[in-house]
Amino acid sequence: MAAGGRPPVRRGRCLGRRRHRQGPGDPGPARRREPVGLGDRHPDPGVRGAGTRRCAAPRRSRRRLHHRLEPRDVRGRGVRRHHQPAAGRHPGRRRRTRRGGGPRRRGHRGQGARRGPVRGPPSGGRRRRGALARGLHRGRGEPGPARRLTPPRRPGYAPPPRAPAPPPRPHPQQRPPEHSLRTPMSLIRGSRTPGAATPPATPPDPLGELDSRNLRRLMPLLLAAYIMSFLDRTNIGLAKERLEVDLGISAAAYGLGAGLFFLTYAVSEVPSNLIMHRVGARWWITRIMLTWGVISACMAFVQGEKSFYAMRLLLGAAEAGLLPGILLYFTYWFRSETRGKAIGLLLLGASIASVVGNPLGGLLLEMDGIGGWHGWQWMFLIEGIPCLFLAVAVFRYLPDGPAKAPWLTAEEARLVQDEVAREQREGAAAAGNGSGTLRTVLRDKQMLLAIFANWTHQVALYSVVYFLPGIIGGWGHLSPFTIGLLTGLPWVTAAVGAVVVPPRATTPRRSRNFVVAGLLMMFTGLIVGAVAGPVIALLGFCFTGLAFFVVQPLLFNFPATRLAGKTLAGGLALLNTVGITGGFVGPYLMGYAEDATGSHLSGLWVSVALLALGALAATRLRFSPKSE
Repeated sequence: MAAGGRPPVRRGRCLGRRRHRQGPGDPGPARRREPVGLGDRHPDPGVRGAGTRRCAAPRRSRRRLHHRLEPRDVRGRGVRRHHQPAAGRHPGRRRRTRRGGGPRRRGHRGQGARRGPVRGPPSGGRRRRGALARGLHRGRGEPGPARRLTPPRRPGYAPPPRAPAPPPRPHPQQRPPEHSLRTPMSLIRGSRTPGAATPPATPPDPLGELDSRNLRRLMPLLLAAYIMSFLDRTNIGLAKERLEVDLGISAAAYGLGAGLFFLTYAVSEVPSNLIMHRVGARWWITRIMLTWGVISACMAFVQGEKSFYAMRLLLGAAEAGLLPGILLYFTYWFRSETRGKAIGLLLLGASIASVVGNPLGGLLLEMDGIGGWHGWQWMFLIEGIPCLFLAVAVFRYLPDGPAKAPWLTAEEARLVQDEVAREQREGAAAAGNGSGTLRTVLRDKQMLLAIFANWTHQVALYSVVYFLPGIIGGWGHLSPFTIGLLTGLPWVTAAVGAVVVPPRATTPRRSRNFVVAGLLMMFTGLIVGAVAGPVIALLGFCFTGLAFFVVQPLLFNFPATRLAGKTLAGGLALLNTVGITGGFVGPYLMGYAEDATGSHLSGLWVSVALLALGALAATRLRFSPKSE
């Protein structure tokens, strides 16, 4: 209590020219809201804001009363704010809503707030103080632009129900592809309501998962076997100059010995595949690796031309059947679309063998004189022994088929076998080769075209394999290691082609186009290598190498689209057998041309002419019997 018993007072709001002392619980005097007289209205009704009550307080206190004034006789027109001059405002422009006044904002006033003044509440839902929060604001006698006013709410007003908000759109990086968002028309036909139907979920492909698992289990062991096979058959390319010096073997004799390997190889392939189809892959591949490992190591004991010829013939007979046997083995496990990828990965082993084996062979050749042996003898011995250990691993871990695979259940193995058998039956029935003998294969014109195209490819391939080290050695005085390193460069590009191209041959037309393009690339690269200087010639050989293993896996996959059963086994063996004779023709012609002309490059022109014919034959191939 204050002195004198009077209750404490506090200063109230300005109500005009007088102040009212208001105590606790005292509501204060009622304010007058009726017009005071004609002087409170503007005499001209056309002036903006006419009909509104004027403030009776002094000018200095008008701001405090503006939030208590209410419009009267409103015509939908408003006045400007105090702090904005009228000259900078367009009289007829409508004000835009402020951002932040919509729903889902903190402090939002409900659905009715969206029908308020054009200038809504500020961001965050806070109300503006002053006349703009309740109605009109009159300036110092100057009119302002039109405003739209918020009608007062009725007692018990409730906003109308709102439609549910749509779900938030996912981030662009998390959105599924556009094609997966399309709804099939068969599901929404007759209904235009968005979201009336949703596309069915795509069922997982069990065969795709099984193919990936089988590739992971089988490819490491088979790839290692093919790497050692290719290394042991081609390592004499690095020893060519040393054999000529130490044993007196001429270029023509060297080319003949290199080619003799492929004669017995070709003769033994078809019987080898037929035996493997009967006794099983595990036993037969193990036998092949044991015999060729022993004979390859025995190449270290060659004494002259005759022994050189004999050892190459034995090596060809021992190694025969490995590549066609693996190709037949793939037909037990993989469908056509996966088999092309598997063959491409397998032939990648030839690139790895050349990239790693050529520099390694160059280092082994520098062991000349150790233990009284020549460097080439150490090379044959050291590169032949590892095949014996690899044969033991093949016998232990390689299953004969899906039914004996420890990583597959009985249902999964049956699914793989049924799918492969169904695909082969359909291809053989469409081509009319469901059963028969090799005579059936020889009557098929498409198979003959594929065999010829593969033969021309093999002639060019083995001409480069056996004579590229000699061509590079003729460019200057280079060490064996440098020659081996440069010889491996075209095989780097061959590895790139083997990985990139065959998996993309997913249609018959693409497969044919890739075969034709690969043969033409080899044609162009060999011309550049034959006529250009050392650097450009090496680039030309690298361009040729890019297509080494683009053509071969696609052609090896061709018989499985037309043959089945024993006919398929014989057709694969015949394709590889006739093609491998190109490995005899190519090196022999290269050696003969080198002795006749004295140039390492003269024999390349034979390969160029044959590649042109092979590309022409490949344009007639049909990788699907239905397209004939």
